[in-house]
Amino acid sequence: MSALGISPFLLLVVGFIPTKKPKTIRQKMAPGAISFVLVMAITLALQLYYRYMYDFPIFPSAQDSRVNLFILCFIGVILLFVGIVTHFIGRGNPHLHNPIVANTVLFMIIFLFSLLFFWFYPLGQKWEYAQILNRAKQVLTKYDPQTNQEITVHLLYSGRISSGRGSSPNPYRNLFMVKNHLDRPVQAQVMITAKNQQNEEIEVHESSVIPLQPGEYRMVITDETDLNRSVWNRWTFETWDRIADYSYQYRYW
Repeated sequence: MSALGISPFLLLVVGFIPTKKPKTIRQKMAPGAISFVLVMAITLALQLYYRYMYDFPIFPSAQDSRVNLFILCFIGVILLFVGIVTHFIGRGNPHLHNPIVANTVLFMIIFLFSLLFFWFYPLGQKWEYAQILNRAKQVLTKYDPQTNQEITVHLLYSGRISSGRGSSPNPYRNLFMVKNHLDRPVQAQVMITAKNQQNEEIEVHESSVIPLQPGEYRMVITDETDLNRSVWNRWTFETWDRIADYSYQYRYW
């Protein structure tokens, strides 16, 4: 999603780079500008779709935005340093360094990273999280408890967190949901015991109190759930082993 989204913008950046074949700025920027407008229109429609269908906010949460801004400032400092070095190396030689072109390209690259962190990358995360929610809807609406349990807990997702840190180990993010099978509203609380492939207990977590309407299912929230993160970055808890099996206990009132 991110790579596809920024491709037209890269064409815009390339349009500012001088070439041997004489072309006007309009001629060089036209393909990138048209593609960029189309991509932004499509992604805006997707953002509005996720807002309407899943109640996902358009932009990341304040906490995620602060992290993005920190990374963006770090990249900006590096690009600024490169720009200063290039300025002094190419000073006095317009063939090597054109300040107007260099500053424009520098600004566009920073703007490109801003779009990547605040628009395209979150959109890809929304798509992934929406697939999990769609699966939850299919599983939980069709589920017929064989044990006549009033409250059931289901593991909907257990996968690695992608952080782009090469071979460094990353924890598994796990999403559990709880469903009320009673014909009345309840306040429910569950305790989940996660197990690995050897059926060994790896973690035990108790949820907060979860209000549930008749037939309703909701995400299980524990003390490890970071509610300050964006909705599509919230998980029940993380583990260093993949959850192969689990058991749970519940109470309600």
